[in-house]
Amino acid sequence: MSDLTVDDVGDPTALPGLLDQIGGPVEKFNADGAYDGTPTRDLLATRFGEIVEVIISPPKTAVASSQSVLVPSVRDRHVAEIQTKGLWHGKNPPTTTSAAR
Repeated sequence: MSDLTVDDVGDPTALPGLLDQIGGPVEKFNADGAYDGTPTRDLLATRFGEIVEVIISPPKTAVASSQSVLVPSVRDRHVAEIQTKGLWHGKNPPTTTSAAR
């Protein structure tokens, strides 16, 4: 069983310690917008390899990266979907999930 974050520590700051509690491979990482960002995706890729499926709902104020027109990342596709369809909630995230990038 893993510990949760406490009120005085932000989720991304606590993530390395939380991941240290995992004793095996991770195939999927699902989190809320508090974990949105390149540092989280890079840490997951470093810890678990490029095969980990990362599902993080960007906040409604998120903007796509400067590379989104030519080489959109999974996050860029999520941002575009939020802009066209609104935020997603519950069990059915966007269909554009893939390995961490």
